[in-house]
Amino acid sequence: MDEADKLVFLGWAKTAQFQRKVERSKEAIATAIALGEAYVACSWGKDSTALLHLAQQVKPDIATLHFCTTYADLIGNFGEVRDRYLLRYPDTQYWETDIDDQTTIPQAAASLKHWREYPVVLSGIRREENQQRRIAIDRYGITHKYAADRGWRSFPLAYWKTLDVWAYIFSYQLPYLNLYQQKGSNARTSNVFVCREGWAKNPSLLVQLGILSEFKRYSPKFYQKLVEDHPEIAAW
Repeated sequence: MDEADKLVFLGWAKTAQFQRKVERSKEAIATAIALGEAYVACSWGKDSTALLHLAQQVKPDIATLHFCTTYADLIGNFGEVRDRYLLRYPDTQYWETDIDDQTTIPQAAASLKHWREYPVVLSGIRREENQQRRIAIDRYGITHKYAADRGWRSFPLAYWKTLDVWAYIFSYQLPYLNLYQQKGSNARTSNVFVCREGWAKNPSLLVQLGILSEFKRYSPKFYQKLVEDHPEIAAW
């Protein structure tokens, strides 16, 4: 991203179309939290950071849960983004849990006492991200009950484009990961997925997915950790 991109984002933030989208998302958040105690699932990527800030406009004391991994700060400056956000918004109701030994986020959350106290989850999942998410949103809607655990899921940013997310971030001057500067505004971060999909324990998956070269270029600390744990990677 460069200054020209930022000007485009800030310009879009002033449009009536964007403002209507923000208001509709606030309405979706209000609908979701009316179902029961809710929390925002926050990875500190662009989407969940924007969602957290937006949800706090509706319910300032909404809870926030970050599913963290051992490798997060080797991949990107997740901790820095978290600290900058919490310094600016010190009243944020925040906690985090380690998912290194879990296979899915719901599995990790199910082990928490908080999961039973907060049956409604707000997630920054967006329809345009991939086909799987598009199908799920089209089939079940923005807010629906999750079959696996009977808890509620809500995707208030479901119909936001990447342009909308960045317009929101820059209009409120929210912190964001350095990876977006390096890889572009459409980049998808891989903090949670490294452990959830077993990538760190079976790095051959990184090769199959074509991601190892990205880590080597954009997350050299994480790449070096992989080489230390799996020396054969250096020859790939």
